[in-house]
Amino acid sequence: MLGRVLLAALAGYVALAAMDLLDRLNYDKQLKFNDDKCTLLTEMDTAVEDLSLLGDGHCAFGGGGDLWNTFMHGSAAAKDGDMWLINATSGKAYLLPIHGKSKPTKIVFHGIYYSQQSKQLYAVNHDEAAGESVEVFAVSGHAPALRLDHVASVRSPLFQNMALNDVVEGVDGSEFYVSEWQAFPFPTEGKKTSAAVPPAVKAGRLAMTMYTFFKVAQTRVFRCTLLKGSASSEPQPECTVATAERYVGANGLAVSADRTKVYVNDPGAQRISVLSRETDGMLTPVGSITPNHIVDNIEMIADGVLSGGTIPLPYACATVCEDAPFLAQATDVDGRSVGCGIAPGSVLSIKLESGGIQDYEQMDVLMHDGSLLSDVSAGMQVGQHTLLGSPHSTGVLLCTP
Repeated sequence: MLGRVLLAALAGYVALAAMDLLDRLNYDKQLKFNDDKCTLLTEMDTAVEDLSLLGDGHCAFGGGGDLWNTFMHGSAAAKDGDMWLINATSGKAYLLPIHGKSKPTKIVFHGIYYSQQSKQLYAVNHDEAAGESVEVFAVSGHAPALRLDHVASVRSPLFQNMALNDVVEGVDGSEFYVSEWQAFPFPTEGKKTSAAVPPAVKAGRLAMTMYTFFKVAQTRVFRCTLLKGSASSEPQPECTVATAERYVGANGLAVSADRTKVYVNDPGAQRISVLSRETDGMLTPVGSITPNHIVDNIEMIADGVLSGGTIPLPYACATVCEDAPFLAQATDVDGRSVGCGIAPGSVLSIKLESGGIQDYEQMDVLMHDGSLLSDVSAGMQVGQHTLLGSPHSTGVLLCTP
């Protein structure tokens, strides 16, 4: 009798989770597009998954990385990525060469962050040969002739293969936080590897699927400090888990101008957590934000204003199309065709009050139909213009008022 009750309860739980998943896919959601003045910048050879403001009112950094190929087939099979400076006012993109003997040999950049305080640029890098890392660069010069000098490659036993996502600086140039979007590592050579996958990795990938389906929070945020090395050596890193809070998939990170608050976006839970930085660098949850759409990357573009790239129609996004095609859908929205390869995205602005703990206002600054840039992951206003990036589509979308 007890067994039947437990089975019935489990079946009910699964049914509720399935209904919740279908609701999260937003099959009935309607959008209004306002992307008539958008142009795709095509100088980049790879996708530009994340953007970070330079702070001059004109430019943003863009981290180029062949992420899709890396996740599917491993970093060795991916195109080499680059770091770009994008001038939204002029509509020009500039390749930024990286200097330094210790610079990464393989670049597959994911999340990035430029600190206007320390003049350092941070980038999550997926290089299976060298190991999962956060790369740190010193930025000097004046736009567009900026110079990037490699400072450090930060690795840790806490960093699993292809599991890191985004990064922000802490109180100064010797501390940063990095998010983990996967609770278990990707197989070596990617999800579609022809090599034998260890049983533990197979089990981890299956568990990750179940965690996502049931919204089980297991991913983390790490804090790393860069200890000064000798005159001839790189800074030595120390990384720890920064908070007891766990996430379905800790994704985009943002930090307040005074560095007292860190914002952690969790797309699986459709929630942005607000955490307070303690004097020892640990993070304590103090509130949360519920965005209008599923959000990917986030950045504090002005004091108290968060900007994020969104996934308003998950049923059309590349991950669903690849991993669960039976859930994907092609349809018309606002008179335009959307579906796999044409996934809309927006730039969502969130104006915070009381640190985003109680009151906040939201609006879509720009809604793109996905025809020029599918699967928006990053989006922000730069002066009077708007930039959007994607983890799958090559280039950067520039939209004018």
